[in-house]
Amino acid sequence: INAEYGEASINPSSNEKLHKFLNMVVGFDSVDDESKADFSMFNSESPTPDHWTSPKNPPYSYYLYFMYANIAVVNMSRKDRGLNTFAFRPHSGEAGSINHLVSSFLLAENIN
Repeated sequence: INAEYGEASINPSSNEKLHKFLNMVVGFDSVDDESKADFSMFNSESPTPDHWTSPKNPPYSYYLYFMYANIAVVNMSRKDRGLNTFAFRPHSGEAGSINHLVSSFLLAENIN
């Protein structure tokens, strides 16, 4: 979910093809290789997603948070304009850390 999605929602003439495509999209999924270890034990000293500065990839739950937040912003704009909104239905819980499933449960509309 990026700025182009928001721009195409606010100003359809800025990217007419993307605007038409988004009118047919119903939701977004997040697929990760859950078999890879994700050692994301959070505590009071863990950086919040907006303060992640490590050169390593952030935990899966941080990706989910940013997807959720960006979809929510785009959805508010689209709803105000009478356009369809998007569901957030990440793929989670089959093989990975329990944190993946918990984060998905807290942020998502459904879990795939």
